[in-house]
Amino acid sequence: MVRDLQHSRMANLSYPCSGTPAWGDSKTRSQSFFRWYNHQHHHSGLGLMTPVMVHHGQAPHILAHRQVVLDAAFRSHPARFVRKPP
Repeated sequence: MVRDLQHSRMANLSYPCSGTPAWGDSKTRSQSFFRWYNHQHHHSGLGLMTPVMVHHGQAPHILAHRQVVLDAAFRSHPARFVRKPP
């Protein structure tokens, strides 16, 4: 978990990787980081959704919409799906 957060922190280029900021600056940066992490960072373990999407129950709707798009893509270009229909 900590390692994942460190990796995500490094991926978020606005977060400083060195130095010891003052408490107020640290608090502001932490809030900014967690806002990004929860609202903008799409997690592979959550089906490329943000934690906020999952928390607010939007996951079933998003997954259903993705399936509709994949089905339409398969009907239009079946050769692009090598293994099986999505």
